[in-house]
Amino acid sequence: MPLNACEELPKNIFGIYDMLKTYTNADRCPFKMGNYYIRHGVFNVSKLPPYLPRGQYKAEIKGYNNKDYVGEVNIIATVIDL
Repeated sequence: MPLNACEELPKNIFGIYDMLKTYTNADRCPFKMGNYYIRHGVFNVSKLPPYLPRGQYKAEIKGYNNKDYVGEVNIIATVIDL
């Protein structure tokens, strides 16, 4: 599914853009080549769907420019009750 991250991030779906501005060095588009991190990121839980099951999640997102591989994002997260 094609997706333009620089168009989607400012929509702040689930508060992701707010979290990036606070906990990472990747807060501006377009992203330049380099290494980026999110450290101790905390979502505003009021922006998450209430039915999101508690547990551990892993997502691997690979980026392409046409057919050229340009990078990937690996996300590991735990959803818990506070």
